[in-house]
Amino acid sequence: MLPHYDLGQMANRMACVVNLKEIGLALQNYEYANGALPPATTYDQSGGALHSWRTAILPYMGQQALHSQLALDEPWDSRINRGYTVEMHVESYECPAHAGAAATGQYLAVVGDRTAWPPGRGRKYSEVPDGTANTLLVIEAPWHGVLWAEPKDLTFEAAVEYLSRTPSIDQTAHVIHHGYFYKPVPVVHVVYMNGMEGALPLPLPRETAEALLTVDGGEAIDESALDVSRAAELDYGRCYAFAAFVALALAPGVRRYRKGATSEGSPASC
Repeated sequence: MLPHYDLGQMANRMACVVNLKEIGLALQNYEYANGALPPATTYDQSGGALHSWRTAILPYMGQQALHSQLALDEPWDSRINRGYTVEMHVESYECPAHAGAAATGQYLAVVGDRTAWPPGRGRKYSEVPDGTANTLLVIEAPWHGVLWAEPKDLTFEAAVEYLSRTPSIDQTAHVIHHGYFYKPVPVVHVVYMNGMEGALPLPLPRETAEALLTVDGGEAIDESALDVSRAAELDYGRCYAFAAFVALALAPGVRRYRKGATSEGSPASC
């Protein structure tokens, strides 16, 4: 009995992987060109929020023309910007596995004093004692309801809660199958500060989630907790059902065999 694979689901998951690889590379190139990551949110002189980091990296994603059309000194949803930021798709910010509004942005930064995105500024890669390969930069979070140019992301606390709990059906559309006898593993796609994309099995131990989100905690990360293949659990219901199916399928043959063996062992009649 073979496991069932939804090819459409697999294609959508791979499209999300490609998006995140593109975002990771764009952020690396931005940091290289500017000496630091973009701030998660830009502000005007009075402290009003203007644009997201997703706006800032558009030129590094082949979207220079769109970037040049935006009024960066006005709020993302101002009258002059709305035609682009509220109504226009940027496919690299949308995972096809998640239905959403035209301008949805489903890849969010995690902001906080000890994260890769401290308030009010962009962090340099040299400011990461834990190492860029051990620190998360962006998380796929379609359930958060953000438009791509909207300066809205995940707080540290919200990200930890998300990563350390079993997701509800509306919080992730991605699962990895390890075979008929195993439960599907829900995963979330992420980007690390070194630009690498990865899939994390959910839920993670809380201490592992916190270690991945801080830049200077010095924690030892449990690599086994990040291994999607080791997260697979046997589905005992399916195991028992399969065993029952095999037993029922073999039962007639066993009965015939026993009947034949009994007949062969009986004394011949006169």
